[in-house]
Amino acid sequence: MAKESHKPTERSRQRVYDLSSFGIPQTDICEDLEISEKTLRKHYKKELKKAKHELIILAGGVLRDSLLEKNVGSAYFTLKTRAGWRETEAKQQINNVNIHEEFVKSLSKEKK
Repeated sequence: MAKESHKPTERSRQRVYDLSSFGIPQTDICEDLEISEKTLRKHYKKELKKAKHELIILAGGVLRDSLLEKNVGSAYFTLKTRAGWRETEAKQQINNVNIHEEFVKSLSKEKK
């Protein structure tokens, strides 16, 4: 016997939108609705897209507000993700520590 075709309801559309806007992965949304990922994308494309865009807008607003409050972590995140900044390599960090240690030693020698 063939499986019945999925028919979205207003309730299921709202459920997909809500779960997706909370950042719930599509695989988990499918489990919740007991449908396949193909069926989810076929019948709920609009809800998935709208929830994704609204989530990005919300997160962007929080990040913007945090930057306006001069939050260093937010600034660092933005520079890394949008301006091409990156973590320094471990070797460079070790060299910087060695240079710092040598500088501190030279200062203590000058005091003597």
